[in-house]
Amino acid sequence: MFTLCVLVSLGVIGLLAQSIIMAWAARRVGSSRGTFKFGLIAAVLITIAGWATMFLQMALKPAPDDPAQMWRLDPAVVQQHQTQAMAISLIVGILIWLVGFIIMMLVFKLSVKRTFSPFGAMLGFGVIGFLFVWFVLRPYVCEGFIVPTGSMLPTIEPQDRVVAEKLLSPRRFDLVVYHAPQHDSPVYVKRLIGLPGERLRFDGGDLYINDQKVPVPDVIAGKYRATVGSAPSNSDLYRDGQAIQLGSDDYFFLGDHTEVSIDSRMQGPSPKSSIVGVVDAIYWPVRKMKIIR
Repeated sequence: MFTLCVLVSLGVIGLLAQSIIMAWAARRVGSSRGTFKFGLIAAVLITIAGWATMFLQMALKPAPDDPAQMWRLDPAVVQQHQTQAMAISLIVGILIWLVGFIIMMLVFKLSVKRTFSPFGAMLGFGVIGFLFVWFVLRPYVCEGFIVPTGSMLPTIEPQDRVVAEKLLSPRRFDLVVYHAPQHDSPVYVKRLIGLPGERLRFDGGDLYINDQKVPVPDVIAGKYRATVGSAPSNSDLYRDGQAIQLGSDDYFFLGDHTEVSIDSRMQGPSPKSSIVGVVDAIYWPVRKMKIIR
C-alpha cells in the first residue's frame, strides 16, 4: 500500500510538472495553445499511450511451457533474457517518444519543426525523471521484479510482476525479495518464515518456532518440509524433526511450492543485508493485481 501511495503521488506531481513545462515550451514558439490546459491534455494522452504500449509489451511476452518445473535457471539463460528485455525496452521507449511527438504536434497545433521545442522539454523532463527513478526511487524506495520460476506457485505464477518496497521491515510470512547467501544468482522471491534468534523445526508438514506450532497461511498449510522433493537428497542441509537454530542476523525463507523451491533449506539462512525488499503488490497480469501488504 505504501508503494502505491508513493507512486500515485509522484505520478500526479510529475504529470502536472510535465504539463507546465510542455505548455511553456509550446508558447515560446508561438503556439496559441501554450496553456496549462492543453499541456495537461498532451501529458495525459502521452501517459495513456505510454502505459498502453508497456501493457501490450507485457501481454505479448510468452510464458514458460512448463511453469511448475522452471525452478532453476541457467545463468546464461537469465543473461539472455535480460539482454532481450533491454532491447525490447529500448524499442518500446523509442515508440513512446514517437507517439508523444505526434500528440504534441496535434494538441499544440505546431509544425514538425516547432514541435521540437515542447518535445525537447518533455525529453529533458524524462531524463530527470529517469535519473530520479534510477538513483533514488529504485535503490531506496521500491523496485519492480519479474518472477521467472514456479517456486512460489500458486501464490505467484511465473512471469508475474511484483513491487518490492524497501522501507518496510520484513515480518513472518511476508513475501520477500532477497539474494541467496554465497550464491551467484538472480534475486529470489520467497516467504519469510524464520526470524533472527529463533529455533525452527519442520515436523509432519507443520512449522514449529521455538518448539511451538505456529499457524501458517492456508496456501502452505501442511506443506512444510525440511527437504526439497525434486532435488538430490545430498543437497539438503536439514531433515524433518531437526532443530534449526538461527543466528542473530539470520532469516529463513521458503517457497510456497515446497516440492521444487530452492530456498534456505538448501542454501542456508540469509543475513539481513541480503534482503532487497518486501513484496507489497502484484501489478501484472491484470487479473492478479492486488495489494499484498
